[in-house]
Amino acid sequence: CPKQAYHRYVKKDLPRAKPSPEMAWGIKVHEAFDWRIGHKLKLPDNMAGWEKFAMPFDQLVGRVKTEMKLGIWKDGKPADFFAARVFCRGKADVVVLDQVETFNPTRAVLFDWKTGKKREDPAELELHSLMLKAALPSLEKVTGHYVWLKDGHMGREYDLSHWPAVWQRLTD
Repeated sequence: CPKQAYHRYVKKDLPRAKPSPEMAWGIKVHEAFDWRIGHKLKLPDNMAGWEKFAMPFDQLVGRVKTEMKLGIWKDGKPADFFAARVFCRGKADVVVLDQVETFNPTRAVLFDWKTGKKREDPAELELHSLMLKAALPSLEKVTGHYVWLKDGHMGREYDLSHWPAVWQRLTD
């Protein structure tokens, strides 16, 4: 639920909940993809059918970041993910940069693994794009996709480069 996620992880006025079985499964899937893409290890047998989603990243050495920890302060500046009282934090499942990060990338693509029901709403991708822009100010354009693992397909492409509007919604 987006509203509950906002209150729990952004506004932080709800206590952290114990992971449900579905959340625990999602965590396992994210860990498996992180190891598969980041370390070129095999996906577990019960996830082997999703190899088609991991394999394309093998060719992008130095440009792919997995489970990228991002955060921003209340003033919109980048914050350490683990900082106390950070305004907003999140992990971007997969970030593909147009060049190696140290050369000031101008374009990025976000991919977000989804293990539950299909719901095409760009809000989570927009938030990750906002934090990514804070971390990498040279970015001029960010696009993103949800990857619907249960359904076996990639969702539509979103333009996530409208950072002032996302910031406005987040801070209202």
